[in-house]
Amino acid sequence: MELRIANCQYTAQADETATCDIVLPMMAEAANKGADMICLPECASRLDPVSASLMANSQTENNSDSLNMFRDAARTHNTWVMIGSLLLKSEQADDMLVNRGFLITPDGDIRARYDKIHMFDVSVNDGQNYHESSRFIAGNKTLLVQMDGWRLGMTICYDLRFPYLYRQLAAAGADLITIPAAFTKV
Repeated sequence: MELRIANCQYTAQADETATCDIVLPMMAEAANKGADMICLPECASRLDPVSASLMANSQTENNSDSLNMFRDAARTHNTWVMIGSLLLKSEQADDMLVNRGFLITPDGDIRARYDKIHMFDVSVNDGQNYHESSRFIAGNKTLLVQMDGWRLGMTICYDLRFPYLYRQLAAAGADLITIPAAFTKV
């Protein structure tokens, strides 16, 4: 069985509208070229390095304009959409976020959700510190989902550094595993 996958590669902006202006034409082009599945990066709609701004402008899954926009795009183009992740307000803690990936069906329904398990907490040589765990609630389970006869394992970015996760997905029968990531200049 063949699966044509398109990867939309871009760096999201702090402004979701500006990001939409970048990604929606890419998605249309991918669909017009026959993609069965369109994959978007981690932080698919917004990447804001300012913590206070990120929290103030984030929405919960239930009222996410970006999630609804990507669901509409899946319907419009009749294609699967793997949203690498959206940074959403946690519904468990008002002052925390989740880094959540989604698999959207061609009908625009949410088939699966995956919360990033491993937070990126490091200090790099240039003196910068990254402590995702101070703003994000980590996920706690692996995910294997059926997609048109394929078994898809979903992960996000820094999860890559933990091979046990990929061994578990492979042992569970994953045909393919997604690892969307967002990289900025360091």
